[in-house]
Amino acid sequence: MAHRQIIVRMDLDPRQPVQEVVEVVSAMIQANLGREDEILQGVKEAIERVQAQRTKMKGAERDAEPVRQSDAV
Repeated sequence: MAHRQIIVRMDLDPRQPVQEVVEVVSAMIQANLGREDEILQGVKEAIERVQAQRTKMKGAERDAEPVRQSDAV
C-alpha cells in the first residue's frame, strides 16, 4: 500500500518571533484541514501553560529576599 507523508519545512527568523509563530500555525492548519479547532485549542493550552509558569516565576521573584553583596572580595 502506498504511504503518503507531508513534511513542512520552514526557515524561521528569530528576530520576528510573533510573525514566524503565526506562519507556522497557519501552515499546520493548511496541512491539516478539518483539524483546525484541535490545533488552535492545543496552541491555546500551550500558551496558557507558559503564561502560568511565567506568572509563578514573577511571583517568586517578587517574594524573594534581596541579595546583599558583601564588601569582601
